Amino acid sequence: MYNKIARKYIEEIMNIKANGNEDTRIFPFDDNIYMLWKKNYTGLMAEIKRRDETKMAQGYYDFKIGCLDDYGLFATDKLTHINLFRALKNNKIPFSDCYEIWKGTDPKELTSNVRALFLLRILFLFFLEQEINWGNFVWQRFSNFVASKKIKTSPRTMLLGFLLQYYLADQETIKQLKSYEIKNTGSYSFGKGWSEYPYKRYFTLFNNCSNMKITFDEDLKNLYVNNIDSLNPYYKTILYKKNKKTKHYSN
Repeated sequence: MYNKIARKYIEEIMNIKANGNEDTRIFPFDDNIYMLWKKNYTGLMAEIKRRDETKMAQGYYDFKIGCLDDYGLFATDKLTHINLFRALKNNKIPFSDCYEIWKGTDPKELTSNVRALFLLRILFLFFLEQEINWGNFVWQRFSNFVASKKIKTSPRTMLLGFLLQYYLADQETIKQLKSYEIKNTGSYSFGKGWSEYPYKRYFTLFNNCSNMKITFDEDLKNLYVNNIDSLNPYYKTILYKKNKKTKHYSN
């Protein structure tokens, strides 16, 4: 499922660029939920915190998740991780269904209820957003959840771990989770960093899941790489400064 939708996403971007489309919405499931690709993106995913970790196309494939009809499930038109967590829990979507989505199960196989299907599809796209934005590829930012020879994991595990904490939390614990919110984003972070985060068990629990589907095979990775046609704007600034410094010393 992840590979399939990620492929549809890049193929639609190729069509958008080839045809000069101004409307960059991509509808992966139906005519309601969409992924909005951001041309010339300069938002959060593109921002550079450390120059030594800079990727030349960082943030290139980031997208915003939107819908035409939210069935009255959200009190805001801004879809965020925390808004979704609240909606999933309040609408009694079993965590086991969320776990199945994380593994790669098609939401249609889990429910025929329109509202539940809507929420699980939004969750799928938030997981996919993690897969596309975070990792070791040239368009991604660093992730603590990249598979190695010893550990099978995936960037989307970051979201699943916080979702599990939210599901298991009582009201007092949810207040404690607020200290890990990223201001004005509706998302959580690891505060001072993964190494100091006290609740790693909610994430490492999912290591080495044998039937977790991967997103990027070699063919799809190459498709993404070969369709990058502009550098990260902040990266270009760094290159300019480096080149200017080099010319200064060469004179």
